[in-house]
Amino acid sequence: MNDLGGINLKVSIALVIAWITTALVLWKGVKIIGRVALFTSTTPYIIIAIMFIQSWTLEGHTKGLDFYLLRPDFSVVFKWETWKSAVTQNCYSLGIGFGGLLSLASFNKKNHNCFRDAMLVSFADGFMSIFGGVAVFNVLGFMATRLNLRINDVVQSGTGLAFIAYPEAISHMPVPWLWALLFFVMLWLLGVDSQFGLVEVICTSLRDQFPSLKKYEGLLVFTTCFVSFLVGIIMTTKAGIFYFTVFDEYSASLGLIVLLLLEITLVVFVYGCANYIDDIRMMFGQPKNLLGKLFGPSGWYIKIVWLTVSPIFATAILIVTIMSTFTKQMTYGKDDRKYSYPTYAYTIGWVLSLLPLVAIPILIWFKVHKFKKEGKSMRELFRLQPKWPSYKLHSKNRAHSVLPGWLANIIGFNDNRSSLYMDSKF
Repeated sequence: MNDLGGINLKVSIALVIAWITTALVLWKGVKIIGRVALFTSTTPYIIIAIMFIQSWTLEGHTKGLDFYLLRPDFSVVFKWETWKSAVTQNCYSLGIGFGGLLSLASFNKKNHNCFRDAMLVSFADGFMSIFGGVAVFNVLGFMATRLNLRINDVVQSGTGLAFIAYPEAISHMPVPWLWALLFFVMLWLLGVDSQFGLVEVICTSLRDQFPSLKKYEGLLVFTTCFVSFLVGIIMTTKAGIFYFTVFDEYSASLGLIVLLLLEITLVVFVYGCANYIDDIRMMFGQPKNLLGKLFGPSGWYIKIVWLTVSPIFATAILIVTIMSTFTKQMTYGKDDRKYSYPTYAYTIGWVLSLLPLVAIPILIWFKVHKFKKEGKSMRELFRLQPKWPSYKLHSKNRAHSVLPGWLANIIGFNDNRSSLYMDSKF
């Protein structure tokens, strides 16, 4: 990390192309994202299906399948690090906590069936994770057989799997250039498609917070992409992989889990689960049968998960994440090429972890200052705001109770449960 070693030209060109592509697509607006996503989101499924079928024809594929699915090591289930990794992977895979789902969903019509979308995407994502995992480990089993190694010696994680182990396995396959082309096209499409959504989060948030920016939409998109490109330049140096690993380890771990817990707390315990259920029923109507009452968008299953399962799991994972962040020892490579990170790398990591949380006190100050300027009381910060779509639904009872949403839910003050609310931006 101390010696950047100059720019890697190939990687820097790839970075430029990625950000130009993102800027051009977002410049055209959300509608073009939807059209582009029809290609960028579905093509990887076709490619992984082709690779899945081909992987079953390889010698030794059963060795990889046993390691991955049929005879796994269940002892890792009892390690907290496994659950932390699983939560982080789910957040990445489904886009939970990053704001992309909220930003893009805000462009939907009010009665759009987002519950159906969430269920379909969750099941499809889980299925494709297993489906794609079988394809990957079949190929790694083939590689272990060809090189006469144990499967443990072939398997790597993260970038090692995507850019070292799997490409090396492909090089031993028939027509290697074809499989390499399909594999890296798939990675490119998955990466750039995710980038569209994450950058749109920033642009949408800034436009919503500062409405005056809406007339400079193109400039906002290009500025956001350019700043992000500048941040990424350090990763195009010959020491870039070390900086990339620090970003990868820290940027979406502690901060992400804290934000998830705050999201659950604000929606369920401050705004109030009962109020939120009312909003959902305003969108989708009342449950029409027993199945809907149990597992529908406003059913008991959803309530139980929001009120108990999600907060408990999020709190437990937060504790584990804090502990692992304090005890983390970062290395790269292995054996004679093992690199131990310097002390300042951990400082960079902590800054990356805590940086997203800085927005919270800043926006608190911003809202307090704004409300004082408008002559509103601080109590109004915790009330339903007129600009919210649910204002009319709850406004008739909003002045009659002084109980916060979570307490109203617990003691059953359902008639007056619209008492105290957090402003969404607060």
